[in-house]
Amino acid sequence: MPVKTGVQLSQDSTLDRLLEELAEDCQVTLDLLNQLRSPLSPDDRATIIAELVATTIHLHSHCDDSLQDRLWQEGDRLSDIDASEDSQS
Repeated sequence: MPVKTGVQLSQDSTLDRLLEELAEDCQVTLDLLNQLRSPLSPDDRATIIAELVATTIHLHSHCDDSLQDRLWQEGDRLSDIDASEDSQS
């Protein structure tokens, strides 16, 4: 399934960019895993495994404290909006 890009995911443009990059990295990982499911020569399998190592390292570094903090901030912001709307009802 292709990643839908260009859609605003939050009120934070930096968070949106980070999430788009995360989606792209996840798609690459899924594509590599799907390739591993097909019949491959040992050399091709080794190449894909090496690419998976690189991709998982990139995913790990991408999901750092900055992304997690921004996600928490967005969740808090949405909770504040929800609480404000509830008090106005």
